[in-house]
Amino acid sequence: MAFPRMLAMSEVLWSQPSNKDYEDFLRRLPSSLIRLDKQNVNFRIPEPHNLQNVVLGSTEGFKIENIYSDIPGARVLHTTDGSEPNEKSPQIPAKFLISPNGDKVQTLKTIVVLPSGRKSSVYSVVFLRRLWLGPQPDPKDSRPGVKYSLYVPSNAYGQDTVPVTGETKSIGLEQFANRIDPKQTWGVSFDGYFNAPVDAIYEFQIDSTNDRQLTIDEQTLIDEAGTKDRAVTSTVVPLRAGWHKISMHYDHREGEPFWRVRWAIKGQNWRGLELVY
Repeated sequence: MAFPRMLAMSEVLWSQPSNKDYEDFLRRLPSSLIRLDKQNVNFRIPEPHNLQNVVLGSTEGFKIENIYSDIPGARVLHTTDGSEPNEKSPQIPAKFLISPNGDKVQTLKTIVVLPSGRKSSVYSVVFLRRLWLGPQPDPKDSRPGVKYSLYVPSNAYGQDTVPVTGETKSIGLEQFANRIDPKQTWGVSFDGYFNAPVDAIYEFQIDSTNDRQLTIDEQTLIDEAGTKDRAVTSTVVPLRAGWHKISMHYDHREGEPFWRVRWAIKGQNWRGLELVY
């Protein structure tokens, strides 16, 4: 979206180096956004201040404080029950305590509503009660890619199949097309190491047909039976920066095979997996 990015570009290009002041630009930005709104210019409404993902201890709660928008007259509305906030949702209080039960994830979803009634995108953060994982020791002499084990027929349905093993640069299924008997079940496992760039809550997503499994640092995070129809399963986990052992498994029974795995730091864009073994 061109705005408010165009305002920042103008500030950089038209200001003398001695007059550039990022903090002052941020201070002036909210009133500029109100002017754009009155002119019916479409722009991205910034997320509220002080939203952050949080990993909690075993009995810890988290006090949410001072979540606000600095756009004059704007309201921050919220939900905590998983539903999407709208103009009828309650305004976020000055402070309140959030405490998810067990290992469950609790999500705070917010929108910013301008005096004109224009609404922002939904901005979400999660509160996760789960132990941090890793990091694992650095893999020695690592190479890009994964190790695989191919089972034809699959050993998930009462078979005792000895797998064909090897190494590959990809976790795509199409590379096994000439080794699969379409009249039989089959399965494939991929094993490698994922390098988490920073301490953060990470989200992993499997989009596939049939059965899917994901394990990180010996913790099974996804283990789901599917059908011939594509379905998406996601999980969140707090990872320390560094290497993490990751294992994935796909079992095929019927229909067209499909398999895609992505990751993101929670709240950021999805990325494809780049692993080493």
